[in-house]
Amino acid sequence: MHRNRITCVVLIGTIPPPFGGVSIHIKRLAQKLVESGVECYIISSIAHSQMINGVNIINVKSNYAVLFHCLKLLPKKPIYHFHTMWSDGLAKFFLKIFRGKLVSTMHDTMLFDKYLSLSRKRRFICKSAIRLRQEKYIAVNKEIQSILLMLGIALSNTFIIPAYLPDEENQPDELPKSIISYTKRNDLLILVYGWRVSFNKNKQDVYGFNTAMEVYSELLKSRKDTGMIFLIPSGNSDEYIKLLANQFNLNDEYLLVNTPIKNMSNLLSLISVYFRPSITDGDSILVRESLSIGTRVVASNVVNRPDGTYIFNNMVSEYVDGLNYCLTRNKSISESSDYYEEIVKVYDLV
Repeated sequence: MHRNRITCVVLIGTIPPPFGGVSIHIKRLAQKLVESGVECYIISSIAHSQMINGVNIINVKSNYAVLFHCLKLLPKKPIYHFHTMWSDGLAKFFLKIFRGKLVSTMHDTMLFDKYLSLSRKRRFICKSAIRLRQEKYIAVNKEIQSILLMLGIALSNTFIIPAYLPDEENQPDELPKSIISYTKRNDLLILVYGWRVSFNKNKQDVYGFNTAMEVYSELLKSRKDTGMIFLIPSGNSDEYIKLLANQFNLNDEYLLVNTPIKNMSNLLSLISVYFRPSITDGDSILVRESLSIGTRVVASNVVNRPDGTYIFNNMVSEYVDGLNYCLTRNKSISESSDYYEEIVKVYDLV
C-alpha cells in the first residue's frame, strides 16, 4: 500500500518500442503505479503512438521540452523518477531549485564513462544538480552504486534495487516464422539477446555477440543438434553478425532475428538456455525473466547475477563447458522477486 502522500509519479525515460530492458522496466512500473491508484505520467524522449492504459504519455523532442513539462506538472507535487542517466541534468537542476521530489534509477555500468563524455557545460550542470542533494538514487546493482559514491553521492541516498518487475500482461505474441522454422531444425536452442550492436570506448562488443559466435562454433563440434538465435531488434546488426559468422566459418547454422518480440516469455519457453556473455551490464531483465519460467541462464561474471544463474569468466572454453552442462539439464524454475514495493519505499523517503 502507498502512503497517502504519493498521489502522482512522473517517469522520465522511454517506453517500448524500443523493446530494451530499461523501456520495459518503465512500462511495467507505470502499469503497477496505475494499478495502485497513483496518477502516472511518462515523459518519453522517443515519440510513438504506444498507449498504456491509465498512463498519461507525453512525447518530447528535446531536453528543454523535458524541463518544460516537468515544471508544468509541479502543482501536482509528484515524484519525478528519472531513468535517463545524464541527459536531463538541466531538468533536475531546476526541479531541485523548486523543491521537486526526485528519484533517479541508474541502469548502466558505463555510467561514469558516459559522464566523462559529456561536454564541460553539461558535466557542470549534472554536478551542480548532484550537489543540491535532495534526490534519491536507485542503482540496479552494487557496481553502479560504487560509481555513484565515487561521484560524491552520499551512501544514505543510494539504494540497490534490481530492475526486474514481472510481466503480468501475458498477451499472446506470435513469433516470427523464421524462429518457428528454426526450432523445427534444432533439438536444442540457445538465445543471445541485445537491443542493438553496441561498442564501448575501447571498441569492444558490449553484448558479447563476437564471443557468442565463437562459442557457438566450438559448441557445434560436439553438438550438431544445437541452434543459436541472435535476437537484435534494432536492425543494425546484419553486416556485423555476418562478418562474425564468416570469421568462424558459420553459414546458416545460426539464426539472426531483427524483429521485436513483445512477449519474450513465448520465446523463452522454447529455448534451452539464455546466453549473456556481455562485457558490462546493469540488471538484465531477460536474465530474471528466463529464470522465472525455468529457462537456464549462462552469463558473464561482470556484475552480480541473480541466484540460479550459471556464471563464468568471459572465456570461450568456460562458456562452452557451461552451455554443455545446461543443455543436458531439465528446466528448473528459480524464484524471482518483484521489486516494485522496494521502489515505493524509496518514493516514501523523498
